[in-house]
Amino acid sequence: MNYKLMLRTLGRTLQLEALCLLLPMTVSLIYREDPRPFFFTILIVGVLGTLLVRLRARPDFYSREGFAVVGLIWLVLSLFGALPFWFSGEFASYIDCFFEIVSGFTTTGASIAVADVCYNDRTFMLTPSASSTDVTAGKDNVFQVCFTDPNQGVGAADYMAENFAGAKVAIIYRNDDAYSQGIRDAFVKEAGDKGLSIVYQGTFTLDTSSDFSVQLAAAQTAGADLVFLPIYYQPASVIFAQAKAMGYAPTFFGVDGMDGILDMPGFDTTLAEGLVLMTPFCATVESSKSFVDAYVAAYGTTPNQFAADAYDGVYIVKAALEQAGCTADMSNEEICDALVSAITSLKFTGLTGTDMSWNAEGQVSKAPTAYVVKDGQYVEG
Repeated sequence: MNYKLMLRTLGRTLQLEALCLLLPMTVSLIYREDPRPFFFTILIVGVLGTLLVRLRARPDFYSREGFAVVGLIWLVLSLFGALPFWFSGEFASYIDCFFEIVSGFTTTGASIAVADVCYNDRTFMLTPSASSTDVTAGKDNVFQVCFTDPNQGVGAADYMAENFAGAKVAIIYRNDDAYSQGIRDAFVKEAGDKGLSIVYQGTFTLDTSSDFSVQLAAAQTAGADLVFLPIYYQPASVIFAQAKAMGYAPTFFGVDGMDGILDMPGFDTTLAEGLVLMTPFCATVESSKSFVDAYVAAYGTTPNQFAADAYDGVYIVKAALEQAGCTADMSNEEICDALVSAITSLKFTGLTGTDMSWNAEGQVSKAPTAYVVKDGQYVEG
């Protein structure tokens, strides 16, 4: 392995990351926000990148170095890309900062690219976390365990129409994230069909996810008493804290990405009191107890729906392999075709659903459950 050339390549990429971070720093200056989180990160990343580029290396570069350096770049860019969140002081731990920066990769972002490769190579793919319909579109061998974004938006609107009739709804969503945008789009359409009153819509991006005072003030001024948050729990934790600080106390409503907020290190769970969320899994119900106990014993933390979807995914593949009668001497193309045929006729009951099934487009059919946070615990709504 040509390690020095790999490090030089990594150095070039870090220099590029430092240049890219100049844009959000410029925006922060324009809006008179604190630019120091970006400045400190640019300084660290730029210096390290320059040092690595100065390494002398042989020009030999083969496929194994290529594979290794791609994985290394993904990891290192994420590690350093999380620094602005950490320096901002808005997140309780560096782990939360890291999760925020890589969530797009592990959910929908990189999964679309992986799905394309799997389709071309005829490798069966089952994702527990990529919820965009773009992941499965036009690929007969790519399937999802998690809800699709449109289904979550429709389900949320239907639940609100039945249980919050007459509410004035505000939406705060991240418009540079396919997950959040997709749920919002489907929600708005279904909300219109159901006669829900949407009085405000506010957006944010990854770079502006540390201050929601403008969006919250606008929602409050519009008279919103129900705020829909089709986002992940890290930015939601900031929203809850800032809403309390400004004396704004609507009912907050989330989807499956909200699951995990009660176990977020340093989070005051009283801020989430009354939160409604729709998710396929709850760690506090009796049917999940054996899984939760084993998970806690192994990892020291309570599993959320991402862990449950991944656990189900393993046994879904196992069930499909058994139903298809796959053997070790079959080619990957033969196994792929056999699994595609098997999964579309499979009925699977697991942690995240009963009698789950899949259509030819790769989308799962299972019913979400609404939960409400009461005294720091999820209870069925």
